[in-house]
Amino acid sequence: FPRPSYPQILLKSQNYLPETVFYRRLLPRLNRHMFLLDDKVVFARIISSYDLPHPRIFSYTASGTPFTFDGAVLKSRNRFDATLQQCGEDLVLKPTYGSGGQAVYRIRRSYGGLEIDGVPFTFERYCELARRGDWLIQMYVTQSPDLARPHPSSLNSLRLMTLFVPGDGARVLFGMMKMGVGGALTDNAHTHGIYARVDLNTGRVGDCAFDEELREYLVHPSSDVEISSISVPDIEAICALAERCANLFPSIPLAGWDVAHTVAGPVVLEGNSSPGLTIIQRTHAGMVGEISHYVSGKWAAKLGWPGRR
Repeated sequence: FPRPSYPQILLKSQNYLPETVFYRRLLPRLNRHMFLLDDKVVFARIISSYDLPHPRIFSYTASGTPFTFDGAVLKSRNRFDATLQQCGEDLVLKPTYGSGGQAVYRIRRSYGGLEIDGVPFTFERYCELARRGDWLIQMYVTQSPDLARPHPSSLNSLRLMTLFVPGDGARVLFGMMKMGVGGALTDNAHTHGIYARVDLNTGRVGDCAFDEELREYLVHPSSDVEISSISVPDIEAICALAERCANLFPSIPLAGWDVAHTVAGPVVLEGNSSPGLTIIQRTHAGMVGEISHYVSGKWAAKLGWPGRR
């Protein structure tokens, strides 16, 4: 095959945004009040106040103290047990802050009570965790069969990047499906997950997926499911949910939304004030052209882009 000419390579490279520009110039200039997304409890309070579908939080810890979601202090084992009994299904324990799917645990119900990886999860253990950091306990999400097919043990979600345009509102620009690997509980690239482009019109997943090392996969490495055979149902409703969420946070115009799909429809898991540059650009061959199409006026001047075409 003929090798691409230097002008062709240069033209393609112009659509890629350098990490230094994205993380040191673009996000600091555009995104404000990022704690509204970075604090998962604050985010959940805002989302739930608008009756948007989100995994219910039953408890969280702050300043070394366990609370119920409505702010009551959990002072006894009986109150702790009663709070978590409100959900008859499994639960998830994860940090209030942080990203990348690190330190996420599934709390399973057994005849002896609650446990994580076979070890009892008690009120005393929860209080010990509270003294070492901020955590939350929320409902475990059971995904739809379509998204579970490539890797059933992880919650395989969509990462949707939105841009809030003043006067127009938010719109989804990019979509990726994230999939866990090797029996992992999470689908994040930082926990060895893979990701692939999703067609925002049809829900079809692209021909190949990538991992954090940018290796390509035509089939899922754990299940041998062909990446191109995966299709995301209800893609229009999923995008609409992401855009509605983004419209609640106009001070964070460039955001990423993790959305799961259940048999009852889409559920927003969390918002990300830093939407993930690598997975977007690798799956979409860059991002400058798509974003600059919607940016005009003051924003274009901030970013040094020509603005809306």
